[in-house]
Amino acid sequence: MHQKRECGKEPSFSCPHCPYRSKQKSHMKRHVRCKHWAPEWTNCSYSQLQPQPQTSALDVQRPGTFPGQFKCHLCGKVYRWKGNLVSHLRLECGKDPQQQCPLCPTRFKHKSHLTRHIKRRHN
Repeated sequence: MHQKRECGKEPSFSCPHCPYRSKQKSHMKRHVRCKHWAPEWTNCSYSQLQPQPQTSALDVQRPGTFPGQFKCHLCGKVYRWKGNLVSHLRLECGKDPQQQCPLCPTRFKHKSHLTRHIKRRHN
């Protein structure tokens, strides 16, 4: 199957939301579900994920590298918004978790994660 449908061929499925492309429809479905999912899309069909006309390899950008995304120079994580990258650098990247649960030894990098933990585990 690989040699018949994929080997040496350009990706034929284009994401309707970003420049990502895949060779298999199932991979495109997974990409859309993981990267672009929103509650209002729960009844979404994947009819828009039909093979697209071939484009030059120079026209296709790798996922995670298209304009408008911000990459952490320390760990390589990619964010859609600059503010999220700034928060990542301030709170997360290379730092130990600062928020500790008062009821157990679990620690978190974000206060909201601590609050959620307390509600779910200790309520």
